[in-house]
Amino acid sequence: MEHGMKRLAAWAIVTGTVVAGVSMTPAGQSPPKARTDAMCQSAGRLSSLPGLPEASGVARSRRSPGLLWSHNDSGEPMVFALDAAGAVKGRVRVTGARVTDWEAITVGPCAQGSCLYIADIGDNNRARRQITVYRVPEPRSGE
Repeated sequence: MEHGMKRLAAWAIVTGTVVAGVSMTPAGQSPPKARTDAMCQSAGRLSSLPGLPEASGVARSRRSPGLLWSHNDSGEPMVFALDAAGAVKGRVRVTGARVTDWEAITVGPCAQGSCLYIADIGDNNRARRQITVYRVPEPRSGE
């Protein structure tokens, strides 16, 4: 997979109705006030990643120690393999998938051993009626 691109077929495994205006605050309580101080600070120089200008999720590989998976919020249905320093080590096209607003990725068990679960759940305009979570077998390093 070193700087190459692999294609994986996606299975859409979860779809559902998006309910606008859902609140996680218990009834009768006000939502917490937003903090105005910095919650995160850079520990070093920030840099952009080739092909990943809008990284929207990151997950640690179960199959390849030290490898991370990420994706863009929009654009092509592609996941990126990154090393711990953030260098792009490979790209994998997710065939059969569409990108509306990919927001999250995780790695978990599946019948193939380990799978990437990619959540197309973003709804910036609060207009979505459906969401999709794609499941694809996690590539091994070098595949």
